[in-house]
Amino acid sequence: MAFFFTVRSWEGEPTNLEPDKCSALEWFAADALPDHMIDYCSTAMQYIAKSTPFSVYGW
Repeated sequence: MAFFFTVRSWEGEPTNLEPDKCSALEWFAADALPDHMIDYCSTAMQYIAKSTPFSVYGW
């Protein structure tokens, strides 16, 4: 189970606290996500971009 949240405001810069698991943090427009995303994250982002509050993946 994974939970995704929409952030409406942000201050500061994000920090990669797991550099052994993640090589970089980058911002992308919802309609221009990278091809190498994890499948369930990509699917969740598609639903979020359409303002769909709930989705399932692989059920």
